[in-house]
Amino acid sequence: MFCSKGLGVLLGVALIAAGCGGDSGEEADGTTTTVASIAPPSVAATAVTEMPATTAISPPNTAEPAASATTEATDTEATTTECDIEPYQDPRGSIFQEHQNKIDRCHPFQPLDALCLPQSQPDVPLEATDRGITESSISIVHLRTKLEDLASLGFATDVGDPTKMFETFVWYVNNVCGGVHGRQIDLSLIEVSPTANNVDALRNAACIEAKEDRNAVLVLNSTGFSGTANFCFAEQDPKVAFISSQALLTEYLERGEGRLVTLALAAEESLQILVQTVLAEGLLEGKTVGVVGSDSPGEGGEAVVSLVALLRDAGVNVAVYDTIGCGGQLMCLDGTTQSVGNLIDEDVDVLFPTLNTLSLPGYIAEMVNQGFEPGDITFYNSNFAAQARDIVASKVVEFGGEDAGRLYNGTIIIDEADTGGRIEDDYMPAQFNQMCYDTYLEYHENVPGNENLDDPPHDAYDPDENNSFGMVAHVCSFVRLAMRAIYDAGPNPTREDIYEALVNLGPIDSNDMFPHTIRPDKWQSADVVHKMVFTYPCAAGEEFATDSGTCIINAPDDEWVLVER
Repeated sequence: MFCSKGLGVLLGVALIAAGCGGDSGEEADGTTTTVASIAPPSVAATAVTEMPATTAISPPNTAEPAASATTEATDTEATTTECDIEPYQDPRGSIFQEHQNKIDRCHPFQPLDALCLPQSQPDVPLEATDRGITESSISIVHLRTKLEDLASLGFATDVGDPTKMFETFVWYVNNVCGGVHGRQIDLSLIEVSPTANNVDALRNAACIEAKEDRNAVLVLNSTGFSGTANFCFAEQDPKVAFISSQALLTEYLERGEGRLVTLALAAEESLQILVQTVLAEGLLEGKTVGVVGSDSPGEGGEAVVSLVALLRDAGVNVAVYDTIGCGGQLMCLDGTTQSVGNLIDEDVDVLFPTLNTLSLPGYIAEMVNQGFEPGDITFYNSNFAAQARDIVASKVVEFGGEDAGRLYNGTIIIDEADTGGRIEDDYMPAQFNQMCYDTYLEYHENVPGNENLDDPPHDAYDPDENNSFGMVAHVCSFVRLAMRAIYDAGPNPTREDIYEALVNLGPIDSNDMFPHTIRPDKWQSADVVHKMVFTYPCAAGEEFATDSGTCIINAPDDEWVLVER
């Protein structure tokens, strides 16, 4: 099922889909944009109000992004020394065009008609400078969460084969573009099952293997990776930069000091923006609110606490705040029956369910079991637990049943994913996505083991088979980002040179060409959000529905807004 305008599906919060959709971000300029207020489909929309600036999660940085290495690296013969390529003209205009105007399309790892440009050998001799950096290669690791293992729980999702995607794009960099400054990229794979009883320990073991056995300079993960292993990368020597799709906690990002980078919002941000939007539109006035979280270790409990504090500081009556027990597993069930009973006892009519993919369906099914009917309660959600993606939200019906879907119908979702964009009549795949897809389709057979690949990415216009198309673009964005950091660090970089370049990339290309920016003290690249609605049956029609008959659509009169930092 099409995740969102051909966007990939990722495993988030140790579950499916941490960045399936249009990860987005733009260097904040202090402006705000109005957003149309919405209500469930059966209720008329309320008046348009301004979306407030989000709470800053890191010290503001207003400095201009660092200059591209194509102008700084004077000792390297770049493919293009003078560039007259005009900025990409984004049909969405506004903040999207502003972002495109800042991207240097002459950079060897920023063109839109190829993954990268062939490079000449540097004028200086290449030297071994650090662990994982020899005179001929640089070591990076693809750390993959094994999504297929979720099949045992009934939650498997076909997103294609990210391993083959990483291998294909790195093959292209090495064989078509000549590597990076003449060095080949040495890519290796480490896999972790998300269903193991000791999953957090296994993630930490994977971190140690990447750092100590593989000498990884960069570790990339496009399929979701959460928990305390993030500290392993960022804090425990030898330290390594980890580029993730996960909505990481602010604490993780700050303690990482630039070695943790995520192509998403920070976890607290995701919830804060949701709450601030709902508060600004007066949707909680006179309401009795419930918040439900889980005790899964390292997966955002602190962020849920901050959500409750934000609500209570605003004078909202948070009558129920329950934590569902997980017992160290991914599926959290302990205390569900009692928690739903608490909602009934306190006459809760608004719920913020911050539960993951495996846990939310059962919770809503229990609400139905205890007598909740459509219209009794309004849900507000975000992508904190990947619930802004069709492939995840559809599990409410698939595993909770049709009555659960009818109860959840009309849920308001605030996030940076363009999940509902695919239903627009003028939808076209973003040029970056199409380039990545074409590259993968043409070159995947050059990778050993891919000669008989029987599941190439599906066409972007097939609404039933688009998860792999989106994953291709997402993996492509990871590889480009990593290669840009290595390139910008110069011909003979140390590890620290590469990490410094990484946090000074400025505007970057992303899945679906959403505005993304990385700069010092801003390690979460996503920077735009908008409003969507979960619908069951799918309000866009059967051709856009998931197998469960659900779909997330964009809100009426929806507009994108910049996240201020």
